[in-house]
Amino acid sequence: MPTETMRVLVADDDHQMRDILTLFIEDFGLFNVILIAADGEKALTFGLANPIDLIITDLEMPRMNGDELIRRLLKQNPNLPAILISGDAQKLFDAALRLPRTTKTLHKPFSLQELRRAVKKLGFTETRVATR
Repeated sequence: MPTETMRVLVADDDHQMRDILTLFIEDFGLFNVILIAADGEKALTFGLANPIDLIITDLEMPRMNGDELIRRLLKQNPNLPAILISGDAQKLFDAALRLPRTTKTLHKPFSLQELRRAVKKLGFTETRVATR
């Protein structure tokens, strides 16, 4: 168990994707607080009210898209690591051009291993042995 509180914010309008991401985060073992939002505005509210160590967000969501969410949270925390996901490769590429290079992108569908690599590239280390 981590000794300090590590928070991850998961934002996706697809409940199945939120569930998959939550399972991955639990399996990864580092984050002990998972904030979950079904749209960009709710995610922004969570992100502004809580210290966040990582955000994983879908690009296309109601009420605020993922790249706007990341940009707005970066104003509060310029070093916030982020992973932006989308099923639309062109939109994902275009959004990545507007975000810092520290933001990783994943094209859906992606494997849990790809997600694991992206999280590790952002500097996070697993505390459990991968089971998935």
